[in-house]
Amino acid sequence: MIKHIRFPLFVGAALLMFAGSAFAETKPILIGTSVSLSGNYAASAKYALEGYQLFVDQINQRGGLLGRPVRLIYYDDRSDANTGVQLYEKLITADKVDLIVGPYSSGVTSAVSTVAEKQKMTMIGPEAADAKIYMRGYKYNFQGQTQAGRYMIGALSLAKANGYKTVAMLAEDTAFPKAVSSEVAKIAGEYGLTIVFNQTYPKGASDFSALLTKVKQLNPDVLLANSYLPDGQGIIRQCREQGVDAKLYAVAVGAAEPEFGNLGATANYIFGATQWAANMKTKGNTAFVKAYKEKFGRNPDYHSAANFASLQVLEAAVIAAGSIDQDKIAAAISRIDMDTVYGHFKVDARGVQVGYASSLLQWQGNKQVVVWPEAVMEGKPILPTPPWSERK
Repeated sequence: MIKHIRFPLFVGAALLMFAGSAFAETKPILIGTSVSLSGNYAASAKYALEGYQLFVDQINQRGGLLGRPVRLIYYDDRSDANTGVQLYEKLITADKVDLIVGPYSSGVTSAVSTVAEKQKMTMIGPEAADAKIYMRGYKYNFQGQTQAGRYMIGALSLAKANGYKTVAMLAEDTAFPKAVSSEVAKIAGEYGLTIVFNQTYPKGASDFSALLTKVKQLNPDVLLANSYLPDGQGIIRQCREQGVDAKLYAVAVGAAEPEFGNLGATANYIFGATQWAANMKTKGNTAFVKAYKEKFGRNPDYHSAANFASLQVLEAAVIAAGSIDQDKIAAAISRIDMDTVYGHFKVDARGVQVGYASSLLQWQGNKQVVVWPEAVMEGKPILPTPPWSERK
C-alpha cells in the first residue's frame, strides 16, 4: 500500500499546443518516471532528466507518438529506492501513465523494476549498469546502459599497457559501485593486475580518511574510486590532502560529470569512465548536442545522452507495436537492434545490454579529453600521474 506522502509533482511542459489543432486536443500519451532531484545522486540525475525533456520536446515537434502528443510526468525519488517504489506505484495506479522509463542509479532501478514487472509495464533502465537486475527472469525490464563490468576496461587496459601491477578499490556500498568492483576483481588478473585493497563505504559518506590511510600504506599503482560524483570528488580531494599517490586514478562515474572540474587543478590527470562524448560519431549525435545546448544552455553529459537514447528506443518499440500494448512493446524491444545518439542498442534474451560500450576520459588542463579507445580518442593519456607534492 502506498503511504500518504506528498511528493513534488513535475509535469513536462513540452506539449506543443497549436491553437485550434486536433493535435492539441488529442489525449496525450503519458510517460512516467522518477528522478533523483535531491539526495546523493542529484547532480548526475539532473542531466538524465534533461535528456528525457529534450526528447519529449522533439517528438512533439515531429507530431507526437502514434499521432498523439507526449507528456512527461516525473517525481523526485530523493535518491532513495523505497521512495522510488512508491512513486512508480503512484505513476502506474494513480496517474495512469501509458509508458514508463527508469530512474537514476542501479539501486533505485533494481527496486523499481519489481514494480514494473508486477504491473506488467515495460521499462528500459537507462541508468542501471548492474546487469544482475536483468538476470532475474523478468519479462518487462530491459537494460539501457552499459554493463557495470565494462566501466573500467579502459583504465585496466592503460594500467596493463604501462606495466602497472597493483590496484586499490573503494566503492560506495550500493548496487552499481559494488558491481563495478566485483567485475574488476574478476578480470584484474587478465590485465596482469593484483587487487591489494577492496573496501566499501556507506552511502552518503564524506570522510574517507581511514580507508585512504590504509591505501597509502599499500602504495598501489592504481586507485579506482567506484563511486558517484560527490564521493568521487571527496576521495580524490582527500587523496591530495593525505598525500595518497598512485600512478593512475580512475573514477567510475563522477569524473565524467562536468562538475567534477569544480575540484580545480586537483581534477587534472584523473581518469573517468564515460559511455558517450559530444564528439562521438553516433547517429544524430551532432544534432542532439546542438539542440541540448540551445535548450539548457550547457553541454550534455553521458547521462543526458543515455536517457534521450532510451526514449529513442521506446519510440521505435511503440511504433513497431503499433500501440501502447505492453506485451507488444516488450517483444519489440527484445528484437531491436538500432543506432542511437548513445551508440548501438541491443539486448540479449535476458534484457541485458550487449550493444553499448565504455570509453575513458582524462582531465587535462581542466578539461575532459577522451583518451581510450583509439577509435574515439581526442588526445593521448598522460601517465604516470605526478605525485601530489609536485603539483600546483
